[in-house]
Amino acid sequence: MRWVILILLLVQPALGAKIYVNTSENFFLKTTVKQIIHTSESLFLRVSEPKHVLLVREELFLSTKSFCIDNEPPNISAVLGSPTIVTGDPASVFANITDACGVSNAFAILSGPKKYNVSMSPTATGFEATVIPSLPGNYTIFVEAVDKPGNRIVYRVGVLEVRKGCPNVWKNITRLSLISKGRLSESSLLFFLNTTTDPECMCSKRMLGLSGYSYAFWILEKNGSVAVINGVKAEKLCPSQPPLTDVSVQTRAAVYKNRLVYIKLAVWKS
Repeated sequence: MRWVILILLLVQPALGAKIYVNTSENFFLKTTVKQIIHTSESLFLRVSEPKHVLLVREELFLSTKSFCIDNEPPNISAVLGSPTIVTGDPASVFANITDACGVSNAFAILSGPKKYNVSMSPTATGFEATVIPSLPGNYTIFVEAVDKPGNRIVYRVGVLEVRKGCPNVWKNITRLSLISKGRLSESSLLFFLNTTTDPECMCSKRMLGLSGYSYAFWILEKNGSVAVINGVKAEKLCPSQPPLTDVSVQTRAAVYKNRLVYIKLAVWKS
């Protein structure tokens, strides 16, 4: 009966099949079956490895952790976190990857003005990767997966649009004490709004780290109107309203006198 059970348990691979065998905690073999030889006690697999014959004895087979026959690549479904971002913002790729023998490696590939190839990390719900593109443009996103026997597949996820982004001015706004712990400073804001210099606003551009850029700055109420703070309209245009194209707009929330307001900043190349 013991031999009958062994025969029922043993899934015999076909000639030419790729197999993945884990015969102990730290021994793995990925190979291709060339010949199958049965004896009364053992199963020999002649394989395409330098050690030409793999001997699978009864007791070794029964202690095998996994015996996987797989000629198929992994199955992939994947999505982008967002189809549109600005330079400097992260692009996220989420993938569900399954395979009969298990996934060995997975990569997110961005192909566009600059190429990125990033390893995907396993999560509780699948795999994910984050990339921060440095150049604007359209990127085609792929997910590549390899299973343990070495079968490989490349899956096209979609197109990511990366628009021109603002320079990182928010850290300078914080440094200038316009925002401190999420609160808007009235005195610092009024100083910033009243700063006068040449028509190109070079002084305030330097304050915000915007050399080579123009900008428009507003404090908005929740209804979208420009706030009036201590009699001053909270708006600064350097030197004018933003253009209709090639402009990056970002918004941050802040608290001013216990009410929620929004700091809106538009930046474009001068």
